[in-house]
Amino acid sequence: AAPPTPDEYDTLATLRKKEQLESLQKRIAGPFRPTAATDKALHKPTKLRVKEIMLALCQSVAADLRDAGGPLAELRPSVLSTKDGLLAVRIPADEHRRGGSDGALLKAMNRIAVHNQVIREESLTKLASSWGTASDSGDCTLFVLRPPWVRPPGRLPNISSSPRNSARRDSE
Repeated sequence: AAPPTPDEYDTLATLRKKEQLESLQKRIAGPFRPTAATDKALHKPTKLRVKEIMLALCQSVAADLRDAGGPLAELRPSVLSTKDGLLAVRIPADEHRRGGSDGALLKAMNRIAVHNQVIREESLTKLASSWGTASDSGDCTLFVLRPPWVRPPGRLPNISSSPRNSARRDSE
């Protein structure tokens, strides 16, 4: 009796299994499965998106001040980046003096700091020590926000160089 001849379908199936096995062996982390989380990762607040964040913040603060009505509606805020990486909402002093009291502006900006959509989405935090302060030249009022990539002062690791705190001990 002659040995059975391989069927063409069997050889194709064998080749496919062999290719799949070789493909699986080349994979490092398994098959690629895209998820919905990739969209969130692309919009995560980072230093690379600072100009986009500044533009969105300026537009949303201006809209919120317009919604507040009264003399605050005519204010034209701008957003600046400081050398420390902080974001400052700048309100020109001459406009704000024409508009009314400092208290009304401070109250409106406090409400904006809590309820503004851009501030919440980009995880910006109010810097209380520089909130509502006049600039050095006195030509504007600044409301400073800290982005998530800027470390707050005093939060750096405390590293002591004293021999008592050293990890290496000399054996005697």
